[in-house]
Amino acid sequence: MALKTSKLFYMVFKKETAQSAEEKLLEMSTMAETEQRLIERRKLLTKRCSESGLDRPGNDSIHKPNAWEFFVNRDYHLIWCNIFKAASTSWIYNFNRLAGYSPQFLKASKAVPVSLARQRYPRPTAEELSRYLNDSVSFLIVRHPFERLLSAYRDKLEQSLPNTLHSKLGVRIINQYRYKDLKHRTRRGPRYPLFEEFVRWLLCEWQAGNELDMHWTPILNFCTPCQVRFDIIAKFETLQDDQNYIIKHVHLEHMIKPEWKNPARGAQTKDVMKKYFVQLSKSQIADLYEMFRYDFELFDYSPKEYLAIGKDITIPSDFLLFICIGIYNYSYVERHRKYEYETVIEEEIKLLLLNLTNELTTLKSLNERFKERQELMLQKCREYQLNDDNGTKRQPNAWEFLINDKYKLVWCNVFKAASTSWFYNFNLLAGYKKEFLDKTKETPVSVARKKYPRPSAAELYDALKDHLSFIIATRKENNKSYKRKYVS
Repeated sequence: MALKTSKLFYMVFKKETAQSAEEKLLEMSTMAETEQRLIERRKLLTKRCSESGLDRPGNDSIHKPNAWEFFVNRDYHLIWCNIFKAASTSWIYNFNRLAGYSPQFLKASKAVPVSLARQRYPRPTAEELSRYLNDSVSFLIVRHPFERLLSAYRDKLEQSLPNTLHSKLGVRIINQYRYKDLKHRTRRGPRYPLFEEFVRWLLCEWQAGNELDMHWTPILNFCTPCQVRFDIIAKFETLQDDQNYIIKHVHLEHMIKPEWKNPARGAQTKDVMKKYFVQLSKSQIADLYEMFRYDFELFDYSPKEYLAIGKDITIPSDFLLFICIGIYNYSYVERHRKYEYETVIEEEIKLLLLNLTNELTTLKSLNERFKERQELMLQKCREYQLNDDNGTKRQPNAWEFLINDKYKLVWCNVFKAASTSWFYNFNLLAGYKKEFLDKTKETPVSVARKKYPRPSAAELYDALKDHLSFIIATRKENNKSYKRKYVS
């Protein structure tokens, strides 16, 4: 529904409350500025959607309308896509008022406001939404992606109530991502995950393609703004003027007010942003930007201020994958400390996990250790004439290799050398859910081989050109299975 400035200005002058001529002129000026700002936002969104190809129809989640989070009020011809942590509490309250709930009832009710709203606003289908858009004003409220993410973390994890869904999630994050003091056998720190721990978990969930919590799902996936026409794009940063414009434009001054409900407990998110993002490396912030990249581009936000806060740590590219896949080794090793050879593996995994955002010197030391081993192996291969240097072409045995092209990772499985742990990792990287892997009665190897067929020697050669390859070795005398079969 097109914006009509002249009609809106007439409404301003017809207000019943007494206004001075100066107040009226000021209000008219503010409304005109707001309208121009909204028009520019709409133009930018259309341009960026076209440039990125996001306005084209398709079968994936971002190339078709997602009507799930839309609220459609047919009485007032108003459509809103609810984005959590972007004035969502205020507008769920407004839509409940428009649905007929009284302020007294909403204040006294113990029901979740969203649940109350859905009783009056059933979720529309994509076809219904498309039809309703023809005679309604549609809007969404956006917010700087990093500020929205931090607000969600503070509200849902840092300030979570005991025994809630998010408090249980926090416990799982701590158990997986917090350093365990080996001397005291405990994980020291607050009861909630630190922001850096949360970010590491979130990036792994995103990179694994897992479904994300609605509070930190990108707006692109949530409201599909390139597939649904929005008349008004309000911003959290100009919320007062934008809300006032929406309310006046649909003639609802007698029903709702441009209020802001549910402000954060304690300091405002924007005022404490530095305190949290200083925990992250520039690399982590860059990864977060990539996760929310379209939200930044479509709504004209910048990550520069946040990148400037991040730690200047250069992480060797070969280690980046271990941010995600290493954590499962960590929990596996903790449960199998009785195996002597795993002490070495445990040390390296902890260094990979914990020092990616700490001291670069430690990472360099670890990198040097890997290079020394590689050089030693090549030296021994030459001494025993196991390579091609003697003119004899040896055919590589590709039978036990697993190749993951998505993450550009090649692993040669050596049984009884953390193989169970790494089959689990590769199954996760292949897209299997943790719940399935924990319940299935199939062996991890059988599950893995459905997604990782045994490569030919030629296929292995091709993968090794641009993939990170690795093997985990163990001393025979420390391998209990070896002792049972060959020593006793």
